[in-house]
Amino acid sequence: MKPLNIALLLTTALSLAACGGGGTPAPTPDTTPPSTVSITPASGATGVAKDANIVVTFSEKMNQAATQAAYQSTDLPAASVTFSWNADGTQLTINPNADLAYTALGKTYSFSLSTTATDLAGNALPATNSSFKTFKQLTTTINSTPALDGRVRSDGEVVTNDDTLYIGDSASVGNATYRSYLSFDLAGLPAALTSANILAANLTVNQYVVAGNPYTDLDVGASDLILDHVNYGTSLTATDFDPTVYSNQGDIISTPTLGNYTKSVLSALKDDRTNSRVRSQYRLRFAKLTDGDGNADIAYLRSGDSATDKPTLAITYLIP
Repeated sequence: MKPLNIALLLTTALSLAACGGGGTPAPTPDTTPPSTVSITPASGATGVAKDANIVVTFSEKMNQAATQAAYQSTDLPAASVTFSWNADGTQLTINPNADLAYTALGKTYSFSLSTTATDLAGNALPATNSSFKTFKQLTTTINSTPALDGRVRSDGEVVTNDDTLYIGDSASVGNATYRSYLSFDLAGLPAALTSANILAANLTVNQYVVAGNPYTDLDVGASDLILDHVNYGTSLTATDFDPTVYSNQGDIISTPTLGNYTKSVLSALKDDRTNSRVRSQYRLRFAKLTDGDGNADIAYLRSGDSATDKPTLAITYLIP
């Protein structure tokens, strides 16, 4: 019998032990720290919508509890957000429980993930900081344009540069009908403003005298003093008694009571912006041209030429 080679046996045993006893090398420990691949909204972003979520994507699967605990924010504290993860644990969504705020300057939101955030092996995420700003919300009030405000009578008479708008029928010229017009210059709005970012548009007029009974004699059904979105361009002429009509915006006044009346014209202004119009123009009329009774039935409104109570268009919008 050959003598045992003790040295060879020891070497073989040590080799098998190093391979786990089955010939497979032991796994290499994970010592690579995770990293942040992307953050949405990006750090430094402006014009962020109020319903935005924060989405953080990591280079590998994270310890979810540790990562959520590492979240810190004065503007959006953990108690005011909901955390959720994608299926493979590499993407964290931070959903604010209430809409973000819009302000005149835009509101800044900041958050961080501290180094207590780790991957599954316990490797720490480098400290991560990010901030973004929401849209600025502004309101601009525009007076109507005196030179383009005016009235047109059905017999062809045109009057501009007067402080009064007439709507109704006259006591003369066979009860001829008056319609009146307002024009608002949009040149002062930001060039980058899109129709999608217009939140509100409210047109206000002042009714200061009512003669006769226009709200009973000249209405049809539920229609009283009607506001149409129109186009009559850079001058008011007799042909504008029936100008290009884009849409009927509904009644702006339905009573002879004196005072200010406001009507939303949001759809009209969005249409103007979509079509790059430099003016937003409107016609005021009653549904019935005349009742033919020989008496005047007229609502008198202030125009842009008036010293007081000028027609206004208040526009609320968002810009980055």
